[in-house]
Amino acid sequence: PALVTDAISAATPLISLLDDSHELRQFEACMALTNLASVSEEMCAALSARKIWDALVPCLTSENIQVVRAAIELFTNMMMDADFYERLVKDAKHTLEVLEDHRGDGPGTLFTRMRMLCIYAS
Repeated sequence: PALVTDAISAATPLISLLDDSHELRQFEACMALTNLASVSEEMCAALSARKIWDALVPCLTSENIQVVRAAIELFTNMMMDADFYERLVKDAKHTLEVLEDHRGDGPGTLFTRMRMLCIYAS
């Protein structure tokens, strides 16, 4: 329990790094949050309560394919949280439209659009 509490406390600064201008910090934050999200449903719920969705979606349109892949991994792990999953289903069309608007931004965006379609279809 104490370890989970400490991990939840560490989540807020990591979530803020998702919006950092430096891609390495975005990537590392995504990977750390991916690991935290894999701990338990309780951890996913705590991350969801900290508005991780709003910080994570812009990472899906990054020019850096590694940031995109890490963001998708985090999305996948967050599916354990019912609220996050419901938001994905509810906002999937909008999220795909946002990604469509970034169609010309590089291979990461195409990769993300394909993965999001797969997640949404499953």
